Amino acid sequence: MGKGSSWPSAGPFRRRAISPSCGGWTVYPIARGLGVAAVSAVRTVERVAPSLGREISEVDLSRPDRLAVQRASGGPPLLLSPEEAGRNLENYLFIHDEMNNRFAKLEYVDLRFRGRIAVLPAAQESKPRAAGARR
Repeated sequence: MGKGSSWPSAGPFRRRAISPSCGGWTVYPIARGLGVAAVSAVRTVERVAPSLGREISEVDLSRPDRLAVQRASGGPPLLLSPEEAGRNLENYLFIHDEMNNRFAKLEYVDLRFRGRIAVLPAAQESKPRAAGARR
């Protein structure tokens, strides 16, 4: 990993978002606008889906077209739109259990697109369907 710097100006956001692996948020050199988008996205997730917001441990800002959110409890990264981070969060929470039943492991869950959620199963692993399940 490269050198990072602490983000002291984040105020209460920083206090609630402590990563157990590094003792706090570390922000790597990025465009200022994307950093602001990340803070805004985390606040949006906390507002729309508080249980999910409390689990955010990391926000990957390496690509300008998406924010990749990691949860402290593990699981696939959630890809959020930098412009509309709350898009599809409620739908995701609604189908979360079904996705866990259907797929053993996911590479990512993409919530960036209006009206749909895209998932990438890991190495074509899917859990066997229950008897009588419809396709």
